[in-house]
Amino acid sequence: MEKTINLKKRPDLLKQYIKLRNKYINKLLSSRVFFDDTIRWLAKTNVEIYGIVKNNKILIGVIIIYIEKDNEICFFTKEPGKGVGSRLLKVADRIARARQLKHLWAWTNIKNIAAINAFKKGGYVKTKEYYRKFNERKIMGCRFVKNFPDLKKLEKN
Repeated sequence: MEKTINLKKRPDLLKQYIKLRNKYINKLLSSRVFFDDTIRWLAKTNVEIYGIVKNNKILIGVIIIYIEKDNEICFFTKEPGKGVGSRLLKVADRIARARQLKHLWAWTNIKNIAAINAFKKGGYVKTKEYYRKFNERKIMGCRFVKNFPDLKKLEKN
């Protein structure tokens, strides 16, 4: 049985989160993270971080919304191409609506076909391609955006 959980409320799963996240440091254009740093980061940063767990104990995917970075999102899964990424994007949609965020966006490497397919399936629109620098390399990627126009209408009323 699968369940969506708030990782800030499940410190018992943080070691799995760190292991899974560190598996994707090159795709995330990031460096390795460690337990103590992650605890501090979660306490001081305005992020939403949710996961999908099997049997309430096995973390199979994570989605992060970086509120401070104009609602940039990233997700990573234990087994890409199995639909977990698409389910995580639906979680992000629910969070965005609950927090009344006007949009979500992500950058992904143009070679990351599983992520690109998940974004397209989730209603994200590719808005541009551009390079990001990581470890002295330039990596071409795509920016995907999903707007929530119904929230803009509420704001006008």
